[in-house]
Amino acid sequence: MEIDIRTLSLVNSITAVIQVIALTLQYILVKTYRGIGWWLIGFLMFALGFLFAPLRDISQISQISQISIFFHNLTLILGIVFLYIGLLRFLNLKENKKIIIFILVSYIFLFTFFLYIQDDITARTVIFSSFSALLMFSISFRLLKNLDKSLKTSQLFVMTIFFIQGCFLLFRTFAVITISPVSDFFAPTLTQSLTFLSYIIIGNLFTFGFIIMVNQRLNIDMKEAKEHFELIFNTSPDAAIISRIDNGKIVSVNNGFTNLTDYNREEIIGKSIHKLNIWKNLADRRKLIDEVLKNGFCNNFESEFLKKDGTQIFGIVSAKTMILHSIPHILSVTRDITIRKNALEALKKSEERYHSLFENMIDGYAYCEMVYGKQNQPVDFIYLEVNKAFERLTGLQNVAGKPVSEVIPGILDMNPELLDTYSRVALSGESESFEVFFKPLNIWLDISVYSPSKNYFVAVFENITDRKKAEEELQYLASIDGLTGIYNRLFFIKACENELIRFHRYGKTFTFLMMDIDNFKSINDQYGHLSGDQVLQSFVKTIGKEIRNVDTLGRLGGEEFGILFIETTVKEGLKTAKRIQNALENTEIQLNSDQSITTKVSMGLTEVNSEDTNFDSIISRADQALYKAKKLGKNRIEVSE
Repeated sequence: MEIDIRTLSLVNSITAVIQVIALTLQYILVKTYRGIGWWLIGFLMFALGFLFAPLRDISQISQISQISIFFHNLTLILGIVFLYIGLLRFLNLKENKKIIIFILVSYIFLFTFFLYIQDDITARTVIFSSFSALLMFSISFRLLKNLDKSLKTSQLFVMTIFFIQGCFLLFRTFAVITISPVSDFFAPTLTQSLTFLSYIIIGNLFTFGFIIMVNQRLNIDMKEAKEHFELIFNTSPDAAIISRIDNGKIVSVNNGFTNLTDYNREEIIGKSIHKLNIWKNLADRRKLIDEVLKNGFCNNFESEFLKKDGTQIFGIVSAKTMILHSIPHILSVTRDITIRKNALEALKKSEERYHSLFENMIDGYAYCEMVYGKQNQPVDFIYLEVNKAFERLTGLQNVAGKPVSEVIPGILDMNPELLDTYSRVALSGESESFEVFFKPLNIWLDISVYSPSKNYFVAVFENITDRKKAEEELQYLASIDGLTGIYNRLFFIKACENELIRFHRYGKTFTFLMMDIDNFKSINDQYGHLSGDQVLQSFVKTIGKEIRNVDTLGRLGGEEFGILFIETTVKEGLKTAKRIQNALENTEIQLNSDQSITTKVSMGLTEVNSEDTNFDSIISRADQALYKAKKLGKNRIEVSE
């Protein structure tokens, strides 16, 4: 049975369009990965190429036929080239533009000669097949040479498909030369039919392989983000739990939770929080959830809980909504205040017990009276009685009978929220708990306040400075690049997005600079990766001296960096970029091999505008400008308007 080549060409075009649609959806979902856009263009070229094929048959108008032949073959070759560029950029590799341009120019010259000067369809078929095979083998070689361990499986799959197609095209080249020369493009010969069928099969396999690579990288990124979250989640000393809002099913807990309740993970994961009787009063949980659903969060919600053995404990809960697998969940963190609560209750019940506990409790204690001025506004408070822990935690002594403005001059200006909170509790009688950075003593305090009678209040507090420092250290470690000590890509982009919000709200402009160290791969190849790391560290150090403290420097990946210039026009940003370029050129880096080098950098600069609804458009403009700088010879600064 003969296969109609025109039909196969149409099927190829339709298949390429479907592949473009599939990759477009992938691109919409994952815009941050480079290279996917080039794949889109590549398959679009394939679709156009196969659409040009039927026009070859217009024998009445030879000029149109020749043009269709030229563009049919050119778009197919360009499609392979764009796939090649896209793959390299997706893997953060650099394409050799000179070689690509040489191949394209050579192909166009030879093809044009055998189309317009000496019309020979067999020669054109040999040229197209051999050049296509050359590109396929080049792609296979680069993929094999630069295997990414995290993408090894999908990368080998795509490499194999390119290699197989290259082998087939090489076979086609020899077949046309030695076995069956081509006399009619639409003649349904075995070789011609297999060629068109191979494009259908291989094209689908390409698309499948590309999508697998993207999703494999997504899974890796999600795994890293999950590990960061779990590190912070599991190292928190407070009890943390994630549960579904609708039925209370527990999804995850940390060590702090198991230590607090005495349950182990196997006993509670997958169980409903209602059946475990962790909340002494489920109405409290409903009240907490109502507030979270209303505001998106809830802070310092005090409630009673039950341990596994039924022991009653008190806790302060902070909670926030989160979406897991499209289902609303609640993340709640509970701090055990049982000792503090029991101490407060004991203080209320017995004066004798109060004094014993008062002097020996670990937490600081201060019994105070509010002082009001004109119009009944709070202006100060007087220390009536404090315990030893108060003196130990604050370093203050002999404070009884003295106003706080005398004991700590300037406190009412440095921490005005203290006076507001204390007066509110002293008047309303409703207890409150909060954390505050106590500026005069440079410490963090966790304070619980209640009022024994109107205009009086008791503040019980503990020093949580060490815990705060540990939390800040965890957050810092999650936000920096381990090699250079600057923001990693995730936190740098987040800082840029926050600045974009500020721009739309207050109109404060900013400029974004994207940089790529020129010829960095050759530095790694010549001097080794340790020297390459040394170059990156020196690069960051030099730039840090040239920018302001308010500007933000981040590593986008590999040898690619970005700078966010706050409240800076593109003209001012260009001056700074030139200063950075000059500083880098004049800074010698002493390598471990006792050799010194200087670095050169290509830069792309752009300024925010009112049409930028997200930071992706700003990155895209800067990246295009950077690409232009590379294309025009490197060590340049290009500005995108």
